Amino acid sequence: MLWGDQARGLGRLWITGGAAAALGSRLVAQSPHAEVVRHARIQNAVGYFRYGTRLLRSSDPAAATGQ
Repeated sequence: MLWGDQARGLGRLWITGGAAAALGSRLVAQSPHAEVVRHARIQNAVGYFRYGTRLLRSSDPAAATGQ
């Protein structure tokens, strides 16, 4: 409901976080393209870490040239 019609275009919905174990089966039943990820409790943090690392690399000219 939060995403409205925008959610219809999602190919995959990954369910993460502490409530994934409790709510995951209900969410998957409502959204067949949803999937509870392994180690769901920490995957939000892992995702933000990877995103931050990618942003850092893209903004660092030395990283882009391999120096």
